[in-house]
Amino acid sequence: MRRIAIAGAALLVALGAGACGSTKAKALSPGPIEHAIAQAILTQDAVRTTVSCPRNAPVQAGYRFRCTAKLAVGTYAMFVVEQDGKGRVAYANHTPLRTLDSPSVARAIQKAIKKQRHLKSTVHCPAPVLQAKGLAFTCTAKLAHSSTPFSVTETDNHGHVKFIGRRPPRAATARRSAPKAPSTRRSRASKGSTGKG
Repeated sequence: MRRIAIAGAALLVALGAGACGSTKAKALSPGPIEHAIAQAILTQDAVRTTVSCPRNAPVQAGYRFRCTAKLAVGTYAMFVVEQDGKGRVAYANHTPLRTLDSPSVARAIQKAIKKQRHLKSTVHCPAPVLQAKGLAFTCTAKLAHSSTPFSVTETDNHGHVKFIGRRPPRAATARRSAPKAPSTRRSRASKGSTGKG
């Protein structure tokens, strides 16, 4: 489990000016803010994200807005406040960014398939996945002659998950029956956990 609170130093961003002769107010350019937040998350937690901030935020001291960092699964908020009327901003989220240990989830699914069906498999799960109760995603198990999707749901905020195999839609020309998917399993998959608890 990774627990990193993100806070950015003051950042001076470019101002977007209104068109010539327009009375339109100046707006912050979101690009530099998005880039700075993505870099802060990558530097502090080694997590790649795509950040989006609102367009047309006015240049105004004390103005607050929220940017969103998108992971492969889930999003993480970043709160931004303008420091002055010149484009200087600060950003932070004091709630730690926690990511799920996706390789541990994949290994748990592989073990369930091996134990219940006596089959070897290769399992791929998305990464990074935000660690948050109720968040759901799909992993895919590749078997010798088929693939089986697994629905994975986080059962708490501490890295525990449950998963269940779903039968893929049967192809009209398929002559082989796919192996039966394992039943629901629970696993603890929190990045950096020791597996205890």
